[in-house]
Amino acid sequence: MNYRRLTPLVLAVSICLAACGELGSEASRGPLPECDSTSWNRLVLMAQSVPSAGFVPCIIALDPGWEMTDAETSTGRSTLRFDNDTHDLDVVVRLEGKCGITADHQILSDRPGTQLFTNAEGAGNELAYRFESGCITFEFPNAAFATTTDGRALLDSIDFLSRDRLRVISSREL
Repeated sequence: MNYRRLTPLVLAVSICLAACGELGSEASRGPLPECDSTSWNRLVLMAQSVPSAGFVPCIIALDPGWEMTDAETSTGRSTLRFDNDTHDLDVVVRLEGKCGITADHQILSDRPGTQLFTNAEGAGNELAYRFESGCITFEFPNAAFATTTDGRALLDSIDFLSRDRLRVISSREL
């Protein structure tokens, strides 16, 4: 075997694999996951991260003072991070196959097709919406912030798009 010919080939393959790895990690970040067809590709990525989930979180419109600072999609989870300029606080919204918090206190859900739980026994800073084969969790910096005007504004600005509705939107765009 001629190792002089093999070495450049191995080097080229290594460079390509490293570049593809970088592209793959960057592809998990992207535009706002809005509830309309302008960002269906972001929503599809989120849906693919948790293929069993019946809903995907999406943004209707962010109130002034709120900004999405990060969106990350990986196998089994999608995470959206929001920053509030007024209070200098971050809120994390996670889509997962099952709720990752010990949520033993059920309260009345304001979203059809979901059950709402809070971790009242702990810090009380998480709201977990459980639904068919999935969970969307809002993690607030503290329990009181979720009930403030700004905390409520963020909750109201995020809707849950059903997987069926997402199929309709994405099929029109293809």
